[in-house]
Amino acid sequence: MVHAPVKPFQCEVCLKRFGRPEKVRVHMRTHTGERPYKCPICGRGFTQKNDMLKHTNVHNKPPRRTNSQMKNSEIVISIDNKSPQYKNVSIKELQEMCYDVSNSYESSENGNETESSSML
Repeated sequence: MVHAPVKPFQCEVCLKRFGRPEKVRVHMRTHTGERPYKCPICGRGFTQKNDMLKHTNVHNKPPRRTNSQMKNSEIVISIDNKSPQYKNVSIKELQEMCYDVSNSYESSENGNETESSSML
């Protein structure tokens, strides 16, 4: 038979039980709104020191560029998981492939012989 864990310490506000008194003290911050750990960079408050330390990593990462800030050749997309040769293709490369394919179809419609292409 498995025994339930002993939790002799209880929150006076919500009656939630804890196994250690320091857990009750930290839990009480949810009721009081106390956030004693402040980010040294932006000042955001946290109830636990570890959460504040994890948060500070946000400030160390380089800012992400949006698609509108990138050139077409830098944007990589996934076309089809079933076609590994096209798994990571930049928009510029995709435009070039489409241009090549459309030119080959136009040429064949005009009666010109072109290589058959099975691009996509």
